[in-house]
Amino acid sequence: MNLLLFVGLPALLIAGVLITVSMIGNRSTITIDTQGNDSSSEEEDNFTALPGMPEGYTLSKQQIEQKRAMKDGILASFGGMKPGDDYVEDEFIYQAGDESEAKLIAEAYDGELSQFSSGIAVAKIREGSGFSLRDLLRASSDTDNNLPPIEPNLIYHLS
Repeated sequence: MNLLLFVGLPALLIAGVLITVSMIGNRSTITIDTQGNDSSSEEEDNFTALPGMPEGYTLSKQQIEQKRAMKDGILASFGGMKPGDDYVEDEFIYQAGDESEAKLIAEAYDGELSQFSSGIAVAKIREGSGFSLRDLLRASSDTDNNLPPIEPNLIYHLS
């Protein structure tokens, strides 16, 4: 993992994917180079920006620890998982205090809230967003942004 400075903004390079953090208005914006380019000379159309959480949104200590654990946990094993067999393609799950927070988090990941019950939310990646679930998981694991942690919607098989 390399820490980079990208156009004066903090940036992180995880497995060939460049993630930068910036502020636009009152929302932090997370930018992911979905092409895997690590050069700042690339054209901007290779970059797609996540809306991010509103300015002032802070993560709990538990959420920060979950984000740190993701790098050795779900991200390490995600490459060997198959969509439709191990997880629901284009869906992610996360914890939220209420339905309005669940909607806010889904939108921060350019997603749409599908379900919310008992503090657990399920969201779908918005069609045409240009993000893969892997992109969102990488952004989620970055402890330098205020995106709450998310996980793939895993499929459990009973024998």
